[in-house]
Amino acid sequence: MDQFQNQSQVQIDDLPPEIFACVIKLLPPQDLKAAALVSRRWMEVVEDPRFWTWAVVTIDKEEDILKLNKRRFQLLKDIKVTRGCVDHGWGLGLDGMTKLFKAVDEIPTVSMIHGLSMCKGISAVEPNLVVRVLNRLKVLILGNNRIDLTSEQLELLFNAFAENTSVEFLVVRVTSDNYISKLNPELFGAAVSNVVEVKLLMAVTSQQLEALFSAILAGGKSLKKLTVLTISKPSINPELMGKALNMLEEVTTCCWRHSREQIAAII
Repeated sequence: MDQFQNQSQVQIDDLPPEIFACVIKLLPPQDLKAAALVSRRWMEVVEDPRFWTWAVVTIDKEEDILKLNKRRFQLLKDIKVTRGCVDHGWGLGLDGMTKLFKAVDEIPTVSMIHGLSMCKGISAVEPNLVVRVLNRLKVLILGNNRIDLTSEQLELLFNAFAENTSVEFLVVRVTSDNYISKLNPELFGAAVSNVVEVKLLMAVTSQQLEALFSAILAGGKSLKKLTVLTISKPSINPELMGKALNMLEEVTTCCWRHSREQIAAII
């Protein structure tokens, strides 16, 4: 029996590397972890990042950020930040957020950071670093004690949105000093129209909405679903608004008193 087991083991280890990797790829997660402990050769193969794209790395405290340096996680997609820092509430401390963003910046495949919208300290992170990370997430919630950015971070982020973004679902709530409502209308329109689904749960200006509608009418944009909570001075060209909104799959408005002309244009 022992001789048979030894021969079986030798046969597995004698497989060409590419065939051996195909066998390892078939293992379920728990067995994959166990396989890494069999031998140095097995560990080298198992550590291939392609086998770990399913993993969700949990960051509960600052020391956990070191997990992201492991070779196996270099094609990681999901990270979860939990209640690890009592002093700063949900998530990491101020220094921890900078370390987290630097680590994520080195893994370009990360597209989800669960719990990030409840973290504090992001406004203290270097603006370009913040933009590089946030602009490749699928879901992003800004403002209202969620991801509350500085005016510089927000402007850089919206410039990145306008050029190209991986964000598919964007929620914008009231930000510090309501800075988003002060963004250049053309920049606002170009940025928001590049996201598939957007919820504007804060006051935007008529000029910003008109710029958004113009961007939609220009074509080639990603926006399909739009929610607008309220606008200040809703004096928007009815024809422009009607044509733009009818190009979207779904539109929701709240606390917005449409004129008869605007309603007629939409219908």
